[in-house]
Amino acid sequence: MRFPFKTFMIMLAVTALIFIWILIGSASKNIARKQSNPLADQLAGPINLQVWFQSYDEDYFLGALPKNTIVSYGDLGGNMGITQRLEGVYHITIDIEFNKAARVSQMTVLHEMCHEAQWGNDGLDVHGPKFQTCMHRLAAAGAFDLLW
Repeated sequence: MRFPFKTFMIMLAVTALIFIWILIGSASKNIARKQSNPLADQLAGPINLQVWFQSYDEDYFLGALPKNTIVSYGDLGGNMGITQRLEGVYHITIDIEFNKAARVSQMTVLHEMCHEAQWGNDGLDVHGPKFQTCMHRLAAAGAFDLLW
């Protein structure tokens, strides 16, 4: 049986459209998966700061950061975040004015966690080589992929 040329062209066009539709559907699913981050899409609240800290500690610091670290919002007057060690307990304070978006708060928590992780006997390695190594390691591990 022989197909007329016109029928062949229609079948070819339909096949091409189906192929394109499948490709677009697959790509849009990947884009949606990349852009959707349930953790980042939550409202940035005090409870979430602690939850994010615990999650990031397990995911990116192998659970090595102190479990009694306190993470909270505060008014820092121009700083996005600050890490302090008071009486042996780490306190991470995230500025409420500069971190209104959940994703910004999450990036600031990760930043401050690097300060905590690099804290040595001689105090904080402000933004020196140890801190930079930590931030690069987080970026390479994908910690910021769904946040920026």
